[in-house]
Amino acid sequence: MAALLLIENNAGAGSDMGITFEELSQVRSLTDNPNKIGFCLDTCHAYASGIYTGDNWNELEEKGEELDYLPHLKAIHFNNSKYPFLSRKDRHANLLSGHIKKEQLQHLLASKKLKSIPFIVETPKDEGITHQSEIQWMKSSIE
Repeated sequence: MAALLLIENNAGAGSDMGITFEELSQVRSLTDNPNKIGFCLDTCHAYASGIYTGDNWNELEEKGEELDYLPHLKAIHFNNSKYPFLSRKDRHANLLSGHIKKEQLQHLLASKKLKSIPFIVETPKDEGITHQSEIQWMKSSIE
């Protein structure tokens, strides 16, 4: 099995390129080998760039299906944002201490479209919260 190149969405810090599902899907479609390219969704980046408000996941799922993004989504970097919506700053926060509300993160965890996609906890260690406790919170949220 060949390795896939995963393109991660951009937070918008310094560049507008690679923020939207439209752009990312277009990059994939313009390559000679689109079957070798997949996507990684970073929740902080989506929030910071303004494509994910915290309350519009259902609309993003629909758009992701229409644009052939979601079928090629292979991983989720699951984190919160230290900065507010549309800040365009790439600064991850622990799951329960950022600007994305707990209920909004739980909505993502409950998404049927994301059930088979690995969630990778990508949060800082500087707040005295362990990855183990965040993973436990994630598990309890989906049970």
